Amino acid sequence: MARGAVAVAMALSVGAYAFTVPSMADVTAQRQAAEQAQEEQAVQTASAEATEVALTERRAAVVQVADSVAARAQVAKETASAAALTAEVVAPLDEAVAELGELLELARAESAASPVSAPEPAATGPAAPLPQSAPSPTEGAAEPAPEPLPSDAPAATPTPSASPSETTIVATEVPATVAGVDVPQGPEDATTARLREAVEKVAQASAQVVLVAEANSAAVEVAAGVQAAAAAESERAAAEAARVAAERAATRAAWRTSLDKYSNGQVPESALCDVAFDPSHELRCDAAQQLEQLDAAYVDAFGVHITISDSYRSLAGQYACTRTKGSLCAAPGTSNHGLGTAVDLGGGIQTFGTRQHRWLVANADEYGWTLPDWARATGSKPEAWHWEYVG
Repeated sequence: MARGAVAVAMALSVGAYAFTVPSMADVTAQRQAAEQAQEEQAVQTASAEATEVALTERRAAVVQVADSVAARAQVAKETASAAALTAEVVAPLDEAVAELGELLELARAESAASPVSAPEPAATGPAAPLPQSAPSPTEGAAEPAPEPLPSDAPAATPTPSASPSETTIVATEVPATVAGVDVPQGPEDATTARLREAVEKVAQASAQVVLVAEANSAAVEVAAGVQAAAAAESERAAAEAARVAAERAATRAAWRTSLDKYSNGQVPESALCDVAFDPSHELRCDAAQQLEQLDAAYVDAFGVHITISDSYRSLAGQYACTRTKGSLCAAPGTSNHGLGTAVDLGGGIQTFGTRQHRWLVANADEYGWTLPDWARATGSKPEAWHWEYVG
């Protein structure tokens, strides 16, 4: 009876074993699923590592460009200083450079804190035991069966490995150049994106400062050129005026002595000059010229020309004057009229105290003409009309 019970138990045990052992197809499927999960994990890990490398290369390139742009900004500041630009013009560049400096420090600190290293094997966790093939029992004996995999156990799946970097990608569509310099294409994290934008801002601000400085320098050069040209023209004009003045002085000097070889009252008409505003009268040429200039000022003051009643007087004329006017005329051969350097004037000038006479007294000396002391109101022989050229 006891042997029968044992036999029944063994039969039940063998029957249970046969019921729970998976088939070969199940075992193969589970093995393939585990292998596929491991492959997918490996691909994910490799992709993450490649992304980290691309992020690092992109950042390193942007940092290098940032250093170059910072150096250009310093040159721009020196250019601004040389061009004497105001602080207001340079302020945007100063602000942009300060921001760039802060971001450069941040980028370098982050790069030092998480350097790219060789990839670690993917952590997959302990592999789930794969079921063995059902043993072929030896005839007449029951072999120990491998521990069965519960029929309802899930296929083993690898534990996902951690990403090589916890950096958050904020941009994948990024420019291929930064501040005009080619950089590797690749994703960017937040710090790199901000750094790139700061680099562009500094580059633009530097270019603007240099543009203004160059414009100012060009304006200064133009102004200096204009000033130099004006100075040269002024010197030329001064030299020309000096030349003309010297020529006139030489001419007047020659005119002053041109009649010395002639006796009083015996100067030929060819040696005298007509007075331009009254050609009926003649004088020594320098006296005539200066009387013309005095007359121009007189016209400005009174609107009419000076009235001339007598000018050069020949010796015969001096005798005639003595006969008709007596002591009012100088002894023949001694009058300045006979030298072509004296005139008698009218039109109001011939009377002391008139506006015309007072004006001439105040202005005639500027042109070399004067009322002799003896002819003044307090003189020995007052003659308001008699004026002489003294050069």
